[in-house]
Amino acid sequence: MGSYLGKHAEYYDIFYQDKPYAAEAAFVADALTRYCGRKCEILLELGCGTGQHAFELEKMGYEIVATDYSEDLLDVAKRKAKEKNSRVKFSQQDMRNLNLRGETFDAAYCLFDSIGYVQTNFALNLALNGIRRHLRPKGIFIFEFWHAAAMIKNYEPVRERNWKTADGEIRRVSKTRLDIPLQLAEVTYSRF
Repeated sequence: MGSYLGKHAEYYDIFYQDKPYAAEAAFVADALTRYCGRKCEILLELGCGTGQHAFELEKMGYEIVATDYSEDLLDVAKRKAKEKNSRVKFSQQDMRNLNLRGETFDAAYCLFDSIGYVQTNFALNLALNGIRRHLRPKGIFIFEFWHAAAMIKNYEPVRERNWKTADGEIRRVSKTRLDIPLQLAEVTYSRF
């Protein structure tokens, strides 16, 4: 962990402006309808970034507590929530040590391979046990992950992207190193 801090958090929405947040939120809502077994209204999000999925799900009538380990991303999310008059609650949490003071939820979700930030099987077990503690009976967990086979086949060792802004241009270079035995991808970012 340790990404999306400082300027990287500030530029997060620029970097992911083409991400289909509404469609992904609709996928989560559909999964909740199909698999929850009862009316799921109160949701926990893990790895919320700047809150876009939560804002989209809120439009559909869900109540959300959205968490992220990055205080900088949460600051951006809280500013956006204020501008939108949103009631999404944001909480700084490391999903490996999830502690929301006994709050429970109908369902939890974790998108954009945020679950991958825990990196090890031990840490994944910590995260899953914490999520389970925060789910009501028969609660469900919806998550998206970048599995090892996809990682090996689809990663790019170096990727460069440019975005025009009101102040000029931002260039981000990402370098990915694979650790095959550990099934990990380490990505480092540089901004210019």
